[in-house]
Amino acid sequence: MLAEIWQRGLADIADGAGTTSSYYLFVMENGDKFFVRNVNVIHPAAAGKLVATGVGHITGGTGKLGTIQGIVRQLTTFDPVAGVPGDSQIDIDYSMGK
Repeated sequence: MLAEIWQRGLADIADGAGTTSSYYLFVMENGDKFFVRNVNVIHPAAAGKLVATGVGHITGGTGKLGTIQGIVRQLTTFDPVAGVPGDSQIDIDYSMGK
């Protein structure tokens, strides 16, 4: 079961549009982790909000997730002025080696 998600990166946004480059850390309840390198395209949405649409590649994992491979797709709506995190949807397509 997923316990935490951490994201760190940089955004280059002007007039409500731009890109981001970031890294995700997914932490499972048992302490196993997997890592994702992600890029987003950002564009304006309704009511002063922005939408970030991204895709990332799973770059590795620890413990039982040591052989994980796959892609993470992400869609987030947020308000950059209020600094309030928005609604996010994250889809993870993965496979595990033997």
